[in-house]
Amino acid sequence: MSVPVLGPGQFDLARSLGGGQVFGWRADSHGVWSGVDGDRAYSVHQTSLGTHLDAGNAAEFRRFCQAHISLEDVRRELVMRCPSILSAVESAQGVRLLRPSCASQVLLSFACTSNNQLPRIDQMVETLRSIGPTVGAGGGGPIQGFPSLEHVAGLGEDWLRERGFGYRASSLPKACRQVVERGGEEWLQSLKDCPYEQARLQLCQLAGIGPKLADCIALYGLWHGEAVPVDTHLWQAAVPIFASHWAGTPFGPMKGAALAKEMRSVFGELAGWAQLFLFSARLFDHGSRRRVQPKR
Repeated sequence: MSVPVLGPGQFDLARSLGGGQVFGWRADSHGVWSGVDGDRAYSVHQTSLGTHLDAGNAAEFRRFCQAHISLEDVRRELVMRCPSILSAVESAQGVRLLRPSCASQVLLSFACTSNNQLPRIDQMVETLRSIGPTVGAGGGGPIQGFPSLEHVAGLGEDWLRERGFGYRASSLPKACRQVVERGGEEWLQSLKDCPYEQARLQLCQLAGIGPKLADCIALYGLWHGEAVPVDTHLWQAAVPIFASHWAGTPFGPMKGAALAKEMRSVFGELAGWAQLFLFSARLFDHGSRRRVQPKR
């Protein structure tokens, strides 16, 4: 029996679960979304009455999608701090900033996204999950979660290259070994309690993790709300608002860092929400349901 978890208009499944915050979530032909968060498997669908959980722990899922946060309050605060963001905020109705419980799962997922497109990201994520533990069961059989950092740290480079990981076949196991040497999942979780800049610096010391991926992991895996991952989608959406003098110029790392700093100065701890709305509005073509290709 399904359990109601959020009211009508409070959670857009496609934009939140399929919009680049988490990976490995899928919708079936009936509109039921299924995925994993840590060691829990979930299935969820929507009706005119709201969002309903079909499988999984309801309390944990509410924490995962931050059901306690009022989207109306967030939108109101963002627009108060910057009226020019109104269009993106209105376009991203129902988009929620997710809070995955497992930081290592976030790290593994985003390590697959650099210079990559969604189909190949999905393929890599599914490859990793194929060697992960069983965390539930669905209509199609067992549902597998992500492998441990220790497991990925021991994978051979040739094995990963044969499965399409490219240069990540070297950097991914190395990054996992570095995390394991520092204390594994416990060390990653400890970065939640560090100041944002310090946590980001620690992440940037891992193999294959540059500033943008560090911000993705800091925002979604470590819950640092001031983190602003800047990619081409956010650049195109945010420059006209926050850095109009760069309009029409190419995106680059130094400019991205300056844009992120400006957004933090405007939105503070809500900067992550602001970038999510801007990113989502751009990704889903400003309110239409036509999704453009994300490239985190």
